[in-house]
This record gives sequence, structure tokens and C-alpha cells, in this order.
Amino acid sequence: MKTLSSSHFALPCLALLLLSGCSQAKEPVPQAASPETRRQAKDVAAAPQNPGEVAERAGHAAVEQARAGIDDKKRWSYVVMESDATAEEADTLVMPLVKAAQFEMRLQPKDGHIVFTKPGIKHVFKLAGPPGLKGDICPNYNVRVLDASRDHAVFRKVCIPFEYSRDRVFMSNQFFLYDVQTATVRTLWTAMRDQKGDRMPEADPPITVKITASGYRFDWAGVHPGEDGPVKMNIRNVYTRQKVGKPDASLSCADLNFPGKEGLESESCQTGILTLVEKTPK
Repeated sequence: MKTLSSSHFALPCLALLLLSGCSQAKEPVPQAASPETRRQAKDVAAAPQNPGEVAERAGHAAVEQARAGIDDKKRWSYVVMESDATAEEADTLVMPLVKAAQFEMRLQPKDGHIVFTKPGIKHVFKLAGPPGLKGDICPNYNVRVLDASRDHAVFRKVCIPFEYSRDRVFMSNQFFLYDVQTATVRTLWTAMRDQKGDRMPEADPPITVKITASGYRFDWAGVHPGEDGPVKMNIRNVYTRQKVGKPDASLSCADLNFPGKEGLESESCQTGILTLVEKTPK
């Protein structure tokens, strides 16, 4: 709730003249507080505070301290960007990924865009639909970063459970890889649920990506919470930069579980590539 200053309640002198005659009043001379007033102030300050409010303030302070601090990894672990953030919370939708490189990520829920910037570089991708989009089964979501360097970022988008029809509640957990050099965002891992009472699908073990000389490697062996039930999965994907520095630069995927060209853009590559909305320089 906003706190209004006293000026919001003060009537202009001209209006007061119509009521009771207003003249420029002298500022009142400050009076020392009485002993009783000082005692009451001390009682208020010493009164027990709501534990929930205290914890909320402490949590908020910790997040803001991490956001402003120089420890990048701490910032990733604390900061969560919410698509339903209010105008007053706009600052929570911007986060430095690698402060030393001036590498920053911004969420723009009104457009459904996610933006990555570095000095001289700006890449904008379509991550979601705009608010109020008809038929959208993921109206509210959050984004958080798992890892980043000067040339990449791994982040995830969680669709908050949403009941889109009777006994149908959609929720999802998606992990993405962003590559600066090719201006590409690829889906790494996705799991969805749509039954009422289902739990949010999680990646176990956690998602991690290794940097290679020409791109990245993603290895993940675990039980995937498939739509029709748990499925054992062994992902061995290599992502390679293609045509770096050219307008049609890309990040290709090869599944090492298959020989040669059979593994190119296989099912485990997820095939999901976010639409590039804006690229500077082009």
C-alpha cells in the first residue's frame, strides 16, 4: 500500500479562502515533546512485532543486498523475477548476471520478452505471451538464473499452476541456455503437468552445463517426470556454434547417444529455440 505524504491532503490556500479566509500562515514553532508523548513513543518502539512481517522484511533485505552486491552466484540464488510484478516492483525485473562484464538480464512481462544486454549488445527474445492473452495456460511465471559467464547464461522459467479447465491444472518447469555469440536461446530440459493435485515437476539431478571450446555440453541422467509417468533418461547433448559473426549464426545440437548425423537435432535436443525479436548490432 502506498504511503501518501501530508501534501496529498492539504487544500490550496485559494480553496480555503472560500471556506474560512486563508492567509499565509507562519510556520509553527516546534514544541518539545511532553514526557507522556516520549513514553508512548518508547512503548510503540518496544512493542512486539508480527513474526511474519519481521521475517518478510528480513527476506526482502537479503534479496536486495544480494542484488546490489558483487557476488554473482549469490545474486543468482536469491533473485527471482515474477511476471506479475507491479509497476512499483519494476526494479525486481532487472538483474546483473556478471557485474564485472556489465552483463545484465531483464524480464519484460508486458511484452513476454526476456532481454540480455552487454556493452554494445542487446538481444531480445520471446519467452511468453503478453498478459491477458486468450487461451494462455501459463499466465503467471517466474524466472531465475542457475549459471552465467561473460558469454552465456542458464536460466529457468516456471509456469505457476493454473487451472484452465475443470480438473486440469497446467504447470511446467523449463530450462534454457543463452549463447551471446550466436544470439541464441535453446531449450535444455522441459517437464509439464496438467492434472489437478500434481506436484511441480523438478529436475533431479539439477541441470548443469559445461563450457567447451566451441560451445557447450549438457549431460543429464535421471528419471524424467514424463506426462504419462516417470521415464529414465540419459541426455548427452553437445551444442556447437555455427557461423559466428554472421547474420545467420546459430547454436546447433547433436545427441551423442546416436552415431554421426543421426544425432543432429534429435528429440533430446528439445528443438525449442526462442524467437529472436531484436538483435543489436544486427
